[in-house]
Amino acid sequence: MDSLAKNDKERKLVTLFRAFLYPRWPYVLPPGTPPATVKILREAMANAFNDPGFRPEFKKLMGSEPSP
Repeated sequence: MDSLAKNDKERKLVTLFRAFLYPRWPYVLPPGTPPATVKILREAMANAFNDPGFRPEFKKLMGSEPSP
């Protein structure tokens, strides 16, 4: 996204966009979700963050480091 910003005003807009975007990516499951399903999702997230290619690709696409 940074490469699309042509001036300081647009760069600030990209920064603002990211500030609102990232906190809105929670994973919320309904009450009563089977523990096995929760475990699968937790393991999948851990595997993604441990994948050597994930962090550089995320940073390239989003312009910042991922955080679980």
